[in-house]
Amino acid sequence: MNKFFNYSIAILFLLNAVACTATPQIETQPQDATASGAETYPYPSMSEAPLPETSSDNYPPPVNFSIKKAVPGGNEGDFVEYPTQSAFSAYNVALLEAKNWDSTAELLSIPRYSLIANNLGSPQGEPGWFFVFKKPNKESLVEFYIEVINNEVSGHTEVQQINFEKPTYTLAPIQNLDSLIDSEKVVDLFLASDASKSLIGKGTIILDLELEKLEGMDYAVWMIYDTANVEGKPLLNINASNGEIVKDPFDR
Repeated sequence: MNKFFNYSIAILFLLNAVACTATPQIETQPQDATASGAETYPYPSMSEAPLPETSSDNYPPPVNFSIKKAVPGGNEGDFVEYPTQSAFSAYNVALLEAKNWDSTAELLSIPRYSLIANNLGSPQGEPGWFFVFKKPNKESLVEFYIEVINNEVSGHTEVQQINFEKPTYTLAPIQNLDSLIDSEKVVDLFLASDASKSLIGKGTIILDLELEKLEGMDYAVWMIYDTANVEGKPLLNINASNGEIVKDPFDR
């Protein structure tokens, strides 16, 4: 008989002895927590304990990534929605990232946000802006895309353009943004125009804004789109220098 077997028998006898032993009955009496001598620290009763602070002052306010404005003459639920941060404010953030990419980088375009987000596989989350930068060298086909959401760079990537045939148009760098109309004013001009009447009865419409300048043009053009109409024509085209309504620069 080995040691392990002897040890097992000893354990078995011990268990049997414990099982046969009667369990003593102990009588207990409930104790009043407020009775004399009972521990009542720190409060005599739970009803007197203060509740935790729940004031909303202890929490940061929610961040609003978009602005809604009512469509003039529209129904109660007719609104346009667009990013809280203006395009040119977000541009200042993007420019710092672009200069890290190349110190000579120039702004080539502020494209439609939803369209570029879909093309780059970016998840549709909070509204923001895309900026396209390029080196002054006209022979370079490399473009640098930067996404800015709520004053922060949320992503960037290089894109190599492939032209199998001569393009029908060429973009020119957009300069002197401080002399141009920013996105907030563009939306106001759109809502004040007859073009906004096309949105009556459509509920909340998320706007896409695009800023482009073609070679040979004296001014850049803001184009306003309905994001639900991805391949559609602009709702309105506005001269970014003076706010006048102009024709589609791409002649669509």
